[in-house]
Amino acid sequence: MEHADKTRKGFRMPHTFVIIFTIILIAIAFTWLIPAGEYARFENAQGIKVIDPSQFNSLERTPVNPLLITQYIVNAFIKNADLIMVILFSGGAFHMLTKTGALQAVIAKLARRFSGHIGIFIPLLSLVFALICTTQAVNMFIAFAPVMVMLSLALGLSDSAAMDFSDVLDGRCTLAEATVPHRKYPKLSLLAAPLAPRDF
Repeated sequence: MEHADKTRKGFRMPHTFVIIFTIILIAIAFTWLIPAGEYARFENAQGIKVIDPSQFNSLERTPVNPLLITQYIVNAFIKNADLIMVILFSGGAFHMLTKTGALQAVIAKLARRFSGHIGIFIPLLSLVFALICTTQAVNMFIAFAPVMVMLSLALGLSDSAAMDFSDVLDGRCTLAEATVPHRKYPKLSLLAAPLAPRDF
């Protein structure tokens, strides 16, 4: 007597849209379950609005209608259309450059030219990005993040930084622990900036 082999199926990650839609449903359910309220805000000495944890005011609950989910999604797309288009076009351009090999060729050429002049290349690159960010939208540099990682690796730099400048100021680490030394030039180190604005 022959028995059919039973294959045990493992866990399969749901589709991205299924995960997003599930998160939306959970967020909507919380609007019906969690009481509404807000903390009082005030300006600190630096003129930044911060939350006062000792002052909390309850508000009238305004739960979200589940039947309006599709409308909320469409309105969100309309409100953030500029950012969505930047991501789409940036991702498409990055994919086209990598598939044709043009990006790899440019990175290899820059790595060969500046391999012995890291101390000049990093300040020059930072200056270029700073000048462009002051006149253009910062979102336009989304696609440049992986390019900079590839270029850093080609130049012998590290692709990660566990600590940043705010960690040094808060005393969570020393300056030596926050810096990432260059593999070829031990006296050259990188200190990352904080990912979000901090009240120093």
